[in-house]
Amino acid sequence: MAMTATPSPPSPAGRVAALSEPNFRLLLLGDGLSRAGDMMENVARGWLVLELTNSPLALGVVAFASGLPRLFLALMAGVLADRFDRRRLLVLCGVGDMLTSFVFATLVLAGRIELWHILVLVLSSSVFSTLNQVARNALIPDIVPRMSLPNAIALFSTVRATVQIVAQSVAGVLIAVIGVAGVLYVNAASFLAILIALLLMQIPAAPVSIERLGFREDLGRGLAYVWAKQELWALMLLGLVPIVLIQPYRTLMPVIARDVLHVGAAGYGMLMAAPGLGGVVAAVGLAALNPSRRGRLMLGSLFVLSVALVTVGVAQSFLLALGALTLVGLAFNVYRITNNTALQLQTPRAMMGRVMGIYQTDRGLQPVGSLLLGWVASLAGAPVALICAAVGCALFTAAVLAARPSLRNL
Repeated sequence: MAMTATPSPPSPAGRVAALSEPNFRLLLLGDGLSRAGDMMENVARGWLVLELTNSPLALGVVAFASGLPRLFLALMAGVLADRFDRRRLLVLCGVGDMLTSFVFATLVLAGRIELWHILVLVLSSSVFSTLNQVARNALIPDIVPRMSLPNAIALFSTVRATVQIVAQSVAGVLIAVIGVAGVLYVNAASFLAILIALLLMQIPAAPVSIERLGFREDLGRGLAYVWAKQELWALMLLGLVPIVLIQPYRTLMPVIARDVLHVGAAGYGMLMAAPGLGGVVAAVGLAALNPSRRGRLMLGSLFVLSVALVTVGVAQSFLLALGALTLVGLAFNVYRITNNTALQLQTPRAMMGRVMGIYQTDRGLQPVGSLLLGWVASLAGAPVALICAAVGCALFTAAVLAARPSLRNL
């Protein structure tokens, strides 16, 4: 069954149509600044764990802990986002995340940090970020017209990818200048941006209204809705590929930087930032073109993603690795934007939180990939682990496509 037709290619003004909405501008700015802090913390945390343990497996364990709450809480977060004021949920999550980051920074500054502290703090932060991601994705259709939704999603991805380039490049330098603790304090302060933006937003009262039948019943309705929509189910199944097999590559970047390419913290930051450059190109291109045939583009991007990650695995040159990681970011963002847009265009407003919660559950499986990648890297080396993940992505994509060839015509 074909999906609903997407809007025709926008005019030059339409390519930034979502920016005409004041609430969207505030959310975009606040989230971008807060995202910068998150990206810097990710770089600092990976470097810290490697210095503490000198173990690729430990990096995988920490990544596993960071994603585990999403597996169990994303569905619950979706129901909460449909039942309660989404902006207030985001404010509560921002406060919780800020306090967690402050404790993390203080423990590092005091020289008391241990691996188990990092695991507990990462778990705590992930609880807040899970609810944050689901509520934020559900809030976007509340603050932009439906026809502007593809543009809003592409603009959001553009800002986040741009922030990734800048923040992760800067993080490597900042680690050398102000230390890991300093970077973590910067992240804690960055949450003020999204909190201020949310408090300034003017959203009509009671933006969400659903018939409350009980938590389990509401959740069951969301699951039944997705199950009945074959396109949604196929898109979510396909979404497992890059999240479980590809995205965990970031876990091994400290090992690739230090032990394979022999670069320091600054080089590591550049490697972490390179995918953001590709992500910006993808997001800007999709915002400008707004392609009507997303299926072939989405599937093709997954195969390109596999080839790019194999190249990262075999690269012995810093410049080759940078180029391959840039292509990884481009292909991954093309996939995620086309997939996310298709899902949101097919979902009614009252069901948006639950559908986004189910969609975000795939990120809860990312820690499984991180743990597996860390284990393979500890046995055979980080490059072999990356190559295995890339081959697995290509094979799984081919299997899903063979079972559901109509995906090409979305």
